[in-house]
Amino acid sequence: MGRKTRAAKASLPVAFLASGGAVASTAGAEANPDEASVQGIVSSYFGELGLQSAFQQYLKDNAPFNNFLKWWKLTPADATRGVVAFSAFQKVAPPPIFRGEG
Repeated sequence: MGRKTRAAKASLPVAFLASGGAVASTAGAEANPDEASVQGIVSSYFGELGLQSAFQQYLKDNAPFNNFLKWWKLTPADATRGVVAFSAFQKVAPPPIFRGEG
């Protein structure tokens, strides 16, 4: 990985947090996770940040399922804690529905 790529990748979370954690509207998060695909919200949110493959690896290593939606349906509280923990590890804000922002 080149120096510019590493610098750009490192500055993404900093820029994200500096902007107040706002993500592009393409994430499509809705106020009620029952009304939207939680899998889609998480996937698009981490995808926008370039963290989708890291999140998939996190699921493989730490979750009872490799599919976030299955984990969410079985134990939403554990899945929520997993997303928050992954976000903290990556030093980014969790998706809005996991912050109570809708």
